[in-house]
Amino acid sequence: MLTYTDCYGWERDKESHTPNFVTHDKEDSDSFSATDVMTIAEMPKGFAYPIFNLPVDPKGHIDDNGNPRPWKMIVTSPNMPWIPDFSADPLNVCVRSDGRFYTADFTLWPQWFFPGTYYYPFVLRRPLTAGAMEKHRYKLAWYDMKPADFIPEKGSISNDIGRLRRDLADALIEMRRELCQKIKDLKAKADVHPHLFREIFHCERGMVLSSVTLRCAPQSYPHTLINLTVFQRYFLETLACYDHLNNWRFREFNPEVCTPVDMSIIGTVTPDVELAQEFYHQGVPVWLVRPPSRVLYDNATVRMQTNPESPLTLELQHKVEPWAAVIHNGPPSVTRNRACQSVRSYNIKLGHAAYYRPANELIPEALPLVPPSLAFFTTGSVDNTPSTGRPANPTPTGSVDNTQAASSSSTANATPAAAIPAAPQRTATQKAEYKGKNKLSASKQPPADRQPNNLNLEKFSVPKSEWEPPVVQAWASALSSVDHAETNAVQHADRNLLRGYLFPDPFLFTKGEGSNKGRSSIYIVGWLAIRAKWMEWVIDNQDDVKKYPRPQEWRDALADVAGKMGLMALLAKNSSRADPAAKTGSATKKPNTQPPAKRRKVADDQKLAVDLSGVKGPIDICWNGEDLVSAAALAQELYIVPDAVAREVVWDLYEHNFRLELLALDRCVVSRGAMSELDGLDRDDKVRQCFPNDSLVNLDVPVEDRGLGAGDWGHRMQWVEALRRVLIAWPQCPEILQTTSAVQHLSTGHIVSDEKRVCGVERVAYPFYCQTFFNYFGRAPSIPHILPFGNLSC
Repeated sequence: MLTYTDCYGWERDKESHTPNFVTHDKEDSDSFSATDVMTIAEMPKGFAYPIFNLPVDPKGHIDDNGNPRPWKMIVTSPNMPWIPDFSADPLNVCVRSDGRFYTADFTLWPQWFFPGTYYYPFVLRRPLTAGAMEKHRYKLAWYDMKPADFIPEKGSISNDIGRLRRDLADALIEMRRELCQKIKDLKAKADVHPHLFREIFHCERGMVLSSVTLRCAPQSYPHTLINLTVFQRYFLETLACYDHLNNWRFREFNPEVCTPVDMSIIGTVTPDVELAQEFYHQGVPVWLVRPPSRVLYDNATVRMQTNPESPLTLELQHKVEPWAAVIHNGPPSVTRNRACQSVRSYNIKLGHAAYYRPANELIPEALPLVPPSLAFFTTGSVDNTPSTGRPANPTPTGSVDNTQAASSSSTANATPAAAIPAAPQRTATQKAEYKGKNKLSASKQPPADRQPNNLNLEKFSVPKSEWEPPVVQAWASALSSVDHAETNAVQHADRNLLRGYLFPDPFLFTKGEGSNKGRSSIYIVGWLAIRAKWMEWVIDNQDDVKKYPRPQEWRDALADVAGKMGLMALLAKNSSRADPAAKTGSATKKPNTQPPAKRRKVADDQKLAVDLSGVKGPIDICWNGEDLVSAAALAQELYIVPDAVAREVVWDLYEHNFRLELLALDRCVVSRGAMSELDGLDRDDKVRQCFPNDSLVNLDVPVEDRGLGAGDWGHRMQWVEALRRVLIAWPQCPEILQTTSAVQHLSTGHIVSDEKRVCGVERVAYPFYCQTFFNYFGRAPSIPHILPFGNLSC
């Protein structure tokens, strides 16, 4: 083989020009630094992107001896026995078929070091040796989801909706709880400054919420896969932050001491010699990238030459699914490092205008913000005497433009919402302009686009129905105390967002169901058929939602579902037996006088965002994981839903509407418009803490009556306090809520309280919430109820 020596002293093949990095010692062989070589390799090709602070040697030049001047990057490591092929890292970042991100995934591949992601080098690396994975305590952090791990939801119109296997989801939650306890213990130490916890709390939040979504919420297979890998990345990221705070930050750089390399962590790659030296002495795996002109034969000790390891040889999945989107397109940066964590679908968007409206769009003039009297909240006190006053009308804080934190997860077209990148963050100047443009101004005249109230006053009291679950008296009193005068209205960009209901209006099933249980039962069956699919849409839909279905639209939609299942024909047949006039056709129906084009438009507007094309007859219906009625039985005769089941279904509708309405209202009252992403997520977390398991959507009916609607005050107190903490940030919040807690926190971490204290806070907090909801959305709020067969107190 013919060889030559290149202009930097390295031997190369005369034909292929590949280098032969001969093992040798430099002149000062007593010292070994980051620029010396345990392993060395030339990259097979050029990088797909430029690297900050990395010079580039020109391509195509000839040296003085007539040989090609080397130009491909040289990668060396002072402490690792192998070298990744960093030239295989593509410019675009997109999710692959395993739910991960190929070489852009910081849990699989060393990332370029940036101070903004300083803890990435300390992420645990996936065990590569045979048998090591199965024995690892965190083996689920690298678990590859299989189709058998996805359990389709029974009794749904869609076979592609389901959840992660229960035992697997529970194991993830247990693993997460163990890590959360470690963080809690670390925070209790006096030597850790609170500002050091910002990153770890952000990662911990993502870990918690993605695990809750996997356990509670129905999703498609791709979304479940995405959510699992989101959890895994957040878990490993949280663990890396913890390890840095608890261990690595104490390893100060000492050029006299070289710590043995820790092969269990992912390490980092950098063009910075000083950084490489620091990581080398700390025992962090590090790879140093330099152009050939910076890697001279005489200046480096070489222990071993190696071939670059391809991502494919390390079993990284490179296949891109049709539904996957490019989430980042650009050279290495902090933003690119974080790109794969911009993919998440646990953070529900509800269609607030600020997500979609151009920054220069104007909002309508506002109505008067403060109602005539504030007496109830300025003089109210916590005692056992019911108040006869009315709740006040709180004004929005900051901008009227309400949003949740800008996050990736929230858009979806042909691709899952979880595969969409985060919205860019506003600069300080943009925030100031945004805030200034959206301030409310008072006006005594209603704006031109103001829609009429059309209030249903019956909804301000609890229906008397066999299917109505019991309700705590404090909630019932709060609902009936709402002052629904139009002068209380707050005009804002999302005024019409919740004129409809995010879940079917329970009033559809409790109003007069005794006289027509057949029709109400058909609506319930129709709802149970689409319930899982609708939940998935609520979680993952990120379209510009201008309104949710109103009660009549829900009724028509559920009738449409029932019609496709053949149930409306049974209802008509059953009705004709009971009503001879209907059979002979003597009963007349008022004709629809709308033009055909308008009727089609109205029909299209009222359609649910659920594909019903596959529904061509009855299907098996389930409730809470149990078979309720078979498709064969539905086809034979009109099915009447048992009262006990109907009450649970109605309870579930109240609960989901209440949870999502509270989140929607808080995003209006405490505007997310000028908040950073982290601050917006922090605020959303406060709302989530008002519910058991921090879950906004839950496919299963709980086995215990706990939460804000629970019958026993002791089963409400934790969440009453959480609600109080949400409300105290609202303008015109009663002073007593600012100063009186519903619980007492003990040094052991437990909470205690008594019935008088909890119920006293409730008598102020609930009316304030109900009135504020009406003021912002112009209708009665949904209130939580007691889980059927729960106990009633207070």
